[in-house]
Amino acid sequence: MSESEKTINKQDVGKDASQYVIFEIDREEYGVKLVDLKEIIKILELTPLPNAPEFFAGVFNLRGKIIPVIDLEKRFSLKRESPRVSEHILITEQGSDLYGMIVDKVSGTIRISVEKIQKPQSIGVFKINESYIDGLATLEQSGGRLVIILNIKKILSPAELAELGKQTQSANTKS
Repeated sequence: MSESEKTINKQDVGKDASQYVIFEIDREEYGVKLVDLKEIIKILELTPLPNAPEFFAGVFNLRGKIIPVIDLEKRFSLKRESPRVSEHILITEQGSDLYGMIVDKVSGTIRISVEKIQKPQSIGVFKINESYIDGLATLEQSGGRLVIILNIKKILSPAELAELGKQTQSANTKS
């Protein structure tokens, strides 16, 4: 973590501040609440499954549990501007279902106060669907970096979660 991020963490310590994991996809910075993640792991080999949605990257075994993984780049229908170098999988839980999300790189964690997060203006300037976005945070002490704050619970619909569950169950019965 850089000195400027440490400064931000000290300044934004308040009852209305939350800890966020900052990550990159194609040099764009995103953040999700740390409490919404179970863990962050280095990317590993995934087993693809037939007939899965395009954004479904495959499954892997995490301590005896089969975890489905989605590719956020494909989920967001992003057109990559730089060569892909994915390094991490963010593991999250929705209801009783665990799933992973492929990201290029995790930059670290940072505390951001509620008043630093602005609701996005609906002007169609985002590369991703605005329904996934909770807000935008400008980190002044980090050179004015803009971080897109995602609502992790909106990335997959209940129907898509059910489909991932079926795909995972299928992988479990075949192993």
